[in-house]
Amino acid sequence: MAIFYLIRHGETDYEPVESRGFIGHGRDLAPLTALGVRQLERTARDPRLQGCGRLLCSPYTRAMQSAAILSRRLDIPLTVEVELHEWLHDTAFQAQTMDRITPLCEDFLACRGAWPHGEKRPWEQIADLQRRLAGVMARYQGEERVIVVCHAMLIHSLANPPAAGLPLRWEVAGGRFDGEPFSMAGDLRNGEIVEIYTESTQEGPEERPC
Repeated sequence: MAIFYLIRHGETDYEPVESRGFIGHGRDLAPLTALGVRQLERTARDPRLQGCGRLLCSPYTRAMQSAAILSRRLDIPLTVEVELHEWLHDTAFQAQTMDRITPLCEDFLACRGAWPHGEKRPWEQIADLQRRLAGVMARYQGEERVIVVCHAMLIHSLANPPAAGLPLRWEVAGGRFDGEPFSMAGDLRNGEIVEIYTESTQEGPEERPC
């Protein structure tokens, strides 16, 4: 069993990217606010993180800056994992303005994160989020305790029943998501730690009789 500490990035300042007219992934260049920095400084003092040997993070600036604070405070090198990126509202990357993005978010909620039978939508499904996150965690299953800095929707995907064929199973410590209604990201706070216990679902090599 491995323990993963999933941490939502700090509060983000979108003014620098909005004032420059950045769209699409350009918005993901936004840094943390001063409050966001303080949130992660506080998170770094959580005793559960002391002694962890691995720190993973999303490639988005808000997550990388958050992870950099933890890396400095905890003296752990960080590794960027591209698959830890946030939910994609449009996998074709064509919806770049809020008047196009908002209806996709509303459709995701109306469909409860799964495409209707026989239909296809532009957005990632809950199962897609779980596969990405579980795929990353499975690669580090041999570690005892791993810190993962990523995004609210990615973390909150674990509140839902697991998709078929995942490489590991998980348990959310303390019933963190128990009774929480379906939403885009639940009530995860910036800098919050969600503790996850995981076990591999992959069978080891078959033992041959002597």
